[in-house]
Formats: sequence, structure tokens, C-alpha cells
Amino acid sequence: MDEEIKGSQQDLESNPEGLDLDYKALYFDEIQNAKKLRGRAQEAEAEIHSYQKKQERSKIKNLQEQEQYKELSETLQTQLEDANTYKEKYQTWEANEREELLSILPEQDREAMHNESMQSLRYIAKQFNQSKTSVPEASLGMARGSNITKPYRDMDENERRAYFNDMSKKQR
Repeated sequence: MDEEIKGSQQDLESNPEGLDLDYKALYFDEIQNAKKLRGRAQEAEAEIHSYQKKQERSKIKNLQEQEQYKELSETLQTQLEDANTYKEKYQTWEANEREELLSILPEQDREAMHNESMQSLRYIAKQFNQSKTSVPEASLGMARGSNITKPYRDMDENERRAYFNDMSKKQR
């Protein structure tokens, strides 16, 4: 870290006006430095986590060897209580997610899909949404599904009246 600060100070001293700096190279150097530091931090966290796990295992083993079952039971009970809080949170989240996915499906399919896995439900809901959103194309100049077999100008008076009555019924 001190080397980097000294290096950046030397850069500024050699170029006091700061006119001829390669900002792109400095930016990429900074990105590489950040990646390196992030990697170190992640490695340190992983080492600490593994060390804590080893300590817990050795403590449990020592308690078993010394036959201090009461203390061992208390330790395991606290771990179990911690795990149960996360279990409850996960179960409520899963129930909410399942209900949300099931609400997308039609009523008759909900009962059949109730016991499906979450992955299957997500896939089925996605497929249902995709098939639901297809909108038929309207052709230009066509009036609301009329069944014209010949052009209006070629119709006689009775055909025109029937066509008009048919169109007025559809608009109601």
C-alpha cells in the first residue's frame, strides 16, 4: 500500500502540471489493484471462516472426550436455534413465492401444481405468461370481424341492410 502511494507521488513529482498523464492506463491500474485487494479480502474471510469451523469442531470433540454433555447440549441448542430462525424465514419466503406463482396459473391448475418444486412452478408460470401475452394481429381496413363475402358496392339493397344490421348488433 505504501509502495502504491509513493509510486503515485513520484508520478505527480515527475509531472507537476499533470498534462501528459495516461488516464486510461491509470484507470486500468486502479481496477487491477482493486481486484487484487478484493481477492485478498475474500481469501482472508474464507480462512477466518474455516478457522472458526475448525475451532467449533475441536471444541465439540473436546467436550465429548471430557464427557461434559450438558455444555455440549447447550452449545448445540444455541446453534439449532440460530438455524431455526433462518429456516422459518426461508419457509415463509418459499410459501409467499409459491402463492405468487400459483396465482398466475388458472384456478383448475392450482391444485394440481401445488406440490410441484419451485423450479418447476417458475418454469410453468413463465410459459403461461408467454402464451397469455400473444395478441392477434389486426389487418388494416377490416371492421371488427365482419364476414363480407363480396364488396359493398356489389351488394343489393337487402344484403346491405343485413350487413348493416349485423354490424350494429356487434357494436352493442
